[in-house]
Amino acid sequence: MTALEREGGWMWQTEVVDEVDLSSSTVSRHLSSLEEDDEVQRVRIRREKVVGLPDSDLEVFQSPYESDR
Repeated sequence: MTALEREGGWMWQTEVVDEVDLSSSTVSRHLSSLEEDDEVQRVRIRREKVVGLPDSDLEVFQSPYESDR
């Protein structure tokens, strides 16, 4: 079972960094690659990101007032 599955399908990216004990830049690069392969999805919320499994509904985290960046 992956950390995302254990946590209900989503985690804050900072929690992923803590879970794997790697630098935030290394985790970000790996997550970008996984996102390109449709293995995970990420949503930016202000200055943080939520990471989720592909079938997670992360849109509930986005404010309708924030633009996609």
